[in-house]
Amino acid sequence: MRLAQGVSVGGELTGTVVGTLITSVLDAEQVAEWGGRLPFLAGVVIAIFGLIMRRGLEHETPPEKAEGRGAIPLPDVWLHHK
Repeated sequence: MRLAQGVSVGGELTGTVVGTLITSVLDAEQVAEWGGRLPFLAGVVIAIFGLIMRRGLEHETPPEKAEGRGAIPLPDVWLHHK
């Protein structure tokens, strides 16, 4: 739950910064014509960057193939956590 809250706060802050930056650099007419598309363009650039980063990561062994684990590890944690 904390992670979801942190991500949502980060998204709100990022949106606020981007909106403030766009409206401070562009006038109202430019924002209405094409400035509203800039956040989507930034999102595409960030998505491409994220995909490039993920290509270089090594994958873990899937939980169902790991030794000593069940297919779903969460119940094991609840039952055997000390």
